[in-house]
Amino acid sequence: MKHAEGFTLIELMIVVAIIAILAAIAIPAYQNYVSRAQLTTALQDIVGGKSPFETELVANSVVTTDPARIGLRSITTRCSQIQIDSSAGGFIRCTVRGNPAVDGTRITLQRAAASGAWSCTATVTDDALKPAGCN
Repeated sequence: MKHAEGFTLIELMIVVAIIAILAAIAIPAYQNYVSRAQLTTALQDIVGGKSPFETELVANSVVTTDPARIGLRSITTRCSQIQIDSSAGGFIRCTVRGNPAVDGTRITLQRAAASGAWSCTATVTDDALKPAGCN
């Protein structure tokens, strides 16, 4: 009598179940990773404007609302809009363009009028997604 070779249906079902369990764990972790990367990229799109913002503020006592004046583009891959304002110390803000978890989030670099120190805030609801250094 010839011995049967191959996988049984039970063995295949066990393999499928193991793959499903791994996917259930890996997919949400990957989605969080992508969301955080998108927010970090958006922050990097505006952080380069801090020094030119300071220079413009010292030279003119006010900063234009045109991002190009401080070396930023008004729209980037991750920012659907970049706003600048010099009132009350000033800010540089990016409205994030990304996956549904972060789309529309606002990342703001706020300058304190008294000290000139910069702080970062992000409107995303999940604190784990915020870029390092943002509240």
